[in-house]
Amino acid sequence: MEKINLKKISIILTMHGLALASFGEINKLNFTSWFIAHILFATLGVSVGYHRYFSHKSFTPHQMTEKIIALVSTLCFQGGIITWAAQHRAHHLYSDNHGDPHSANRGFFWSHMKWMFYDNPNGFTMAAHTKRIRDLTKNNFLVSLNKKSNLINILFLMSLLVFCFLINRPYLFFWIGPLRIVTVWHLTWLTNSYVHNAHNQSHLKKPYKKSLFLKIFMGGEGDHEHHHNFQYLATNSYKISNFDMGFYLIELLYKLNLISSFKLTIITDDK
Repeated sequence: MEKINLKKISIILTMHGLALASFGEINKLNFTSWFIAHILFATLGVSVGYHRYFSHKSFTPHQMTEKIIALVSTLCFQGGIITWAAQHRAHHLYSDNHGDPHSANRGFFWSHMKWMFYDNPNGFTMAAHTKRIRDLTKNNFLVSLNKKSNLINILFLMSLLVFCFLINRPYLFFWIGPLRIVTVWHLTWLTNSYVHNAHNQSHLKKPYKKSLFLKIFMGGEGDHEHHHNFQYLATNSYKISNFDMGFYLIELLYKLNLISSFKLTIITDDK
């Protein structure tokens, strides 16, 4: 049964309020710092971490690389890694139907963010997916991060606030802390709402939209039809020429010997 989760709602509202404070000082340093932080966390934390690795295991990182990715993902403040992966795997299993926590069938606002206001959204429960996340729950480090994700983020933000005051840049905190978190949130959520065509009644006939904007600012998460057809691949694009920052990062990690392998099948441009 869906039950309102006041804790989640308070976190979301508080972070949005803090993000608005960033506009108290707009300058090149603050904007540039936000942009770099946004791209880092959107690409490594969400697209590569939460999504392609922890949800789909599309590549194989070395142990230390896995821990670093896990920490960056956790600091995106989108909930515990195991919880995120369980919800996403349910989304693929029941896509836009009962059991998919952010089903587009319940409208744009639901699939964008309202689903997070509830426990057991749209019939999703962690208990029902225990077997599907055993690859994650057997990792004690990930279990610990999952349980302490909110505390880790609060401590990180407090440390960031102290650092920004020490360098006499107090507004920098709002740009690379709350504002960065909120912009990554909404771009992640747009993948569930806009890209799933939840704003349009025709989404049942054409369930996915392409988004160049999300390709650029969300680590390559804009070609969703390809991803739903080939969810375990390291790339989200049909062709190697298509922009996919997340895949470029995975390739770089492979060349640096930080991951041992990745899953890839691409239709080349000459076909």
